[in-house]
Amino acid sequence: MTKNPPRTSVSSSDAFELWQLADELANSAERIVCDAFTASTHGIGRPPSDIQLDVAHALRKTSKLKLKAALEGLERP
Repeated sequence: MTKNPPRTSVSSSDAFELWQLADELANSAERIVCDAFTASTHGIGRPPSDIQLDVAHALRKTSKLKLKAALEGLERP
């Protein structure tokens, strides 16, 4: 059985798919934060925790980096 060699670069379509996944994760985390804020302003829940805020921020940052990488891949010949 032969192993596939490790990939040294990511195709544009793969990079775009990685960004889409990262964006979906960031959207979900941001939705959780938004729902927590909304619930807390209505007196039916607690505001989002620092961890929830940090996770949402980190996921959005990752999403932006993945988008940048995907777009840079499109600019290359």
